[in-house]
Amino acid sequence: MDGGVGLRRLDLAKWAVGPTVSDGGRLDGTPVQRVTGAVDVVKALSDIVAMAVEVGAAPEEGLRPVDPASANRVKRAVRSSTLEVVTGKEDHLLRRLRMDIVFAAGDLEGLQQALGPLAGTRLHFELDLSGLNRRVEVADPVQVRPLSELQGRQRRSSP
Repeated sequence: MDGGVGLRRLDLAKWAVGPTVSDGGRLDGTPVQRVTGAVDVVKALSDIVAMAVEVGAAPEEGLRPVDPASANRVKRAVRSSTLEVVTGKEDHLLRRLRMDIVFAAGDLEGLQQALGPLAGTRLHFELDLSGLNRRVEVADPVQVRPLSELQGRQRRSSP
């Protein structure tokens, strides 16, 4: 992906609250470091939603960044949160991202207004990447159709 699209747009350093860096051993034969801490929930969820929208999440899915008016409500609702980021020691490429957020159950209606479909008592996000920068062979598609035709079908099929 190019520019600020996809994983490049995630500013994981801003997600971590009280980060601690430790040796992570080896992952897929690569020496890695492990960063752990709590989660800045508003920044993390806003980044994840923005990335989802950039890579094609449909508006009817209801994903939206946490708006400033709801940010404090979301922060107060967090009972616990953990973040684990594993990167290569030398290349600093992301290998693993795990985030777990537990919300207090008392304000689920308010959380649903603030977070839409992401609202619940627990939110778990996990991403594991392997085979980084290895050559990938993709076969040519058998039947090629114009993008405009595919987009038109998607719109018609949605409720």
